[in-house]
Amino acid sequence: MSADEYTQEDRRKCEIRLHKRLAWVGTQYPENLDVQGKNIKIREFIFDLITKNRLSSKDLKEIKILLDILQEIKLRKEKDLETLKLTISEGRQLCDEIAGLIRAVDTLKDLPKMREKGEFYRKSKENRIRREKRWIKYLENLKK
Repeated sequence: MSADEYTQEDRRKCEIRLHKRLAWVGTQYPENLDVQGKNIKIREFIFDLITKNRLSSKDLKEIKILLDILQEIKLRKEKDLETLKLTISEGRQLCDEIAGLIRAVDTLKDLPKMREKGEFYRKSKENRIRREKRWIKYLENLKK
């Protein structure tokens, strides 16, 4: 074993890091991924979804498809981390790639729920404003 080889200890440390809660904090989403000969701009896709006011049924379908693809890639890369002979830099890079995939998967899983929550808060705020307007109108009527 050479000094430049990614050791079992290095692999174990990476695995522990990846399975910690919020392991991906500070990690970037993957920029692009080549899937079946098609280049997918993941970072741009996620940003576009996050900035939308409302997710369409098409968006939700695309999220599901991309989630399946990313999880499959993540599993494959985790297997590579376990089995391939890697240099230290290759091992660290692979570990960072997996962390980026985990971040993308977590974001895509949570996005529909975050949108629902955002919609809930928006409706709640609108209802509160309507209630306050009714109270003001009621108080004005009492003054008369």
